[in-house]
Amino acid sequence: QRTQRRAFRDGVNELVMPHADGWDRDERIPPEAIAALACRGWLGAGIPKEHGGLGLDFVTQGLLFEEIGRGSASLLSLFAVHGMATQAILKWGSDEQQRRWLPRLAAGETIGAFALTEPDIGSDARSIACAAEPAGEGWRLSGAKKWISCAQIAGLFVVVGVSADKPTAFLVERGAPGFSTKPISGMLGFRSAMLAECEFCDCLVPASGL
Repeated sequence: QRTQRRAFRDGVNELVMPHADGWDRDERIPPEAIAALACRGWLGAGIPKEHGGLGLDFVTQGLLFEEIGRGSASLLSLFAVHGMATQAILKWGSDEQQRRWLPRLAAGETIGAFALTEPDIGSDARSIACAAEPAGEGWRLSGAKKWISCAQIAGLFVVVGVSADKPTAFLVERGAPGFSTKPISGMLGFRSAMLAECEFCDCLVPASGL
């Protein structure tokens, strides 16, 4: 772990530290920067090797995140929500969902986001208002999320809705019918975390949730 931490620190010094201020000024992390981090396997830090990840234990992942946060809080936000999405699929996803998404998330081909927070409620999962109703062979989501890290670029969202008074999670792809995002700019902190609002207007998702 000490050896790995030194490697993480060297990588952050090379790939993050010289650019973090510029990213915050521009309010975005360039795709080529994310690709460089993905090439080191860091986006798949917690994903098992059989799915293309590094298979790091939680302590070693924590060391990686400490070094990333030292370089850029906004970049750490990207890793946090991406990791939350991958862990949700690992813990609750079907075999088909794991085979489809985990290799793409590990390689950085798809960025994951975690859509829980709502404009009038915050991050209290017990009080969320985004409704999930059965619709044929799938589900219909109606509601809004806000301050969702990396929602400007994410291709896959773990969305928490409420069905029969119980929070339920769904995988929603960018481009799903009825789903849209609106960038949030001018933040005082996390300026390059690429936050966005998410709108679900009768958004149809497949039957298999999480």
